[in-house]
Amino acid sequence: MIFKEMLANSIKWLQSEDFQLWFKKNTHLIFLIGLILLLSFAALIVHSIRGNNQSTELSDSSSRAVSEIQELLSKSNSALGQGQYDQAVAILGEALQKYPHQQDLLLQLGMSYRKMKRHGEAEAIYQQLLQKNPDCMECLNNQAVNLLQWGETKKAEDILKQVTGKQANYPEAFLNLAIVFEKTDQIHSAVKAYQEYLKLVPMNDSRPEPAMARERLRHLEEGL
Repeated sequence: MIFKEMLANSIKWLQSEDFQLWFKKNTHLIFLIGLILLLSFAALIVHSIRGNNQSTELSDSSSRAVSEIQELLSKSNSALGQGQYDQAVAILGEALQKYPHQQDLLLQLGMSYRKMKRHGEAEAIYQQLLQKNPDCMECLNNQAVNLLQWGETKKAEDILKQVTGKQANYPEAFLNLAIVFEKTDQIHSAVKAYQEYLKLVPMNDSRPEPAMARERLRHLEEGL
């Protein structure tokens, strides 16, 4: 009811001579206000378009970076497979100048150092990764493998127990733990770790690691 009265009064005022007189006197002001509103609306549209373009540019840039990193990892992995460790390190070193904190590149560099038996440098890489992300299970697993090959068997065992305790579906960690147990004559523990590993990999997995694990498990079980 009140709203209807207010609306009626407003319409009545707009139709009055007072309003007509006010409108004539303030035509320039009304035009200026309208122009300001129009420009504000146009600026809002331009800002929205620029924001969308920037988002698209950022997305495209991110996609290019991911693609480039994958290509560099593939090149370094190919070099590692051919035993060209120095070339792999060179590729990764150049890549890390552009992407200095990229985890996959650093992990690949650590593995390259390990294959070159430069265990101290590999350990430094894993320490760098773990300082940034202490819960990186892949970093811990790779660190343990490096420590095992470096002769730090107990440290490797402790790390792998930590990894398998936190992530029970990490087959590679169980395989590495089984190898540590077998190396230290903890046969029953080695058998259990091999069994856990084989539970986690597909039966039709054609990689050499599952075949090796089955053979080692059969050998250990026969000796019990």
